[in-house]
Amino acid sequence: LPLLVRGGGLLPALQLVLLFATHFLVRTYWMPNIKAMTAETSQIEDQLQVMQSRIRYLAEPIAFSNGGEAERQRIEEHFQRLCDHRLNSLKQEFTYNFLTEFFLLYDNLPIWFHRLISFNFAWRNVPIGGASP
Repeated sequence: LPLLVRGGGLLPALQLVLLFATHFLVRTYWMPNIKAMTAETSQIEDQLQVMQSRIRYLAEPIAFSNGGEAERQRIEEHFQRLCDHRLNSLKQEFTYNFLTEFFLLYDNLPIWFHRLISFNFAWRNVPIGGASP
């Protein structure tokens, strides 16, 4: 924005438009839906907790009727579903966190990216013979 005020020309305005368009495309197509993932994780965890509470409440009748193996399998199915969901969502969470950090928090950019920007600045602004003749 300061370059626009000082008369930077069309290039800064074009960069702002391209940055906005890039951010919009990334947010629309690549960023996962964290709210939906969190809601699904919460639902699966709640179902597992209900099953565990049910086992705790009915432990004596289950043991009396030799139903422990069947109940264990039911609990393990819920637990396995929760583990599978968490493993599948880790990549999406990483993608979301990486893109959020990259586009919204510029101080967390990798050092090679900062060096690339510095090199580009020096390439455009430092004379061929060096900074001082």
